[in-house]
Amino acid sequence: MRRSLALLVAGLSLVAGCSTETTATLDNRFMRRPGPGEIHYSALLGGVHGREGEVIEQECVPAGSVLQAIQVNIGEKPRLLRGVRCRFQTQAGAVEERVFGHDDGNWQDWYEVPAGVSLLGISGATGWYVDSFQLVFDDGSVTPVYGGGGGDTRFDLRLNKDPGAEGGRIRGFYGTLDRVGLETIGLVFDPAD
Repeated sequence: MRRSLALLVAGLSLVAGCSTETTATLDNRFMRRPGPGEIHYSALLGGVHGREGEVIEQECVPAGSVLQAIQVNIGEKPRLLRGVRCRFQTQAGAVEERVFGHDDGNWQDWYEVPAGVSLLGISGATGWYVDSFQLVFDDGSVTPVYGGGGGDTRFDLRLNKDPGAEGGRIRGFYGTLDRVGLETIGLVFDPAD
């Protein structure tokens, strides 16, 4: 029985395109089911050929703050996602910025988020890295598509706002990063109230 279970897990790892070595590099907080009221983590997208970078996480829109603008960092050559910068207003009225990923590089123009609009998800394409990236908002608006035309697979990752779903409010991103750019990306979010 144990041997059959081990073979099944090994087989599923191969089918899913990952190895136990790859998943072992991610912290347990990303792999366990969260309790009531705890931060949730979405599926991790990208890195279809393995992950070698460091695991990173950044709360880009802290609880009680309002997202004002987003800026995306794209590499010159190759044109891959290197980072995301968020500008937000705190409950106390201060304006702050936080960066997920590389701070140096080719920052695109700020995308100003309309008042009353919230980040709903992300879309793009991945291969070895996150090749293209777009942010999706709850009013149906989207940012331009940033990055290049590569990537083995396309993705569209949005919080589920249907009744009974756990998708609440995006707080930030997590993933893996190496010297070139973001290998993988996922959402960090609060559960629905």
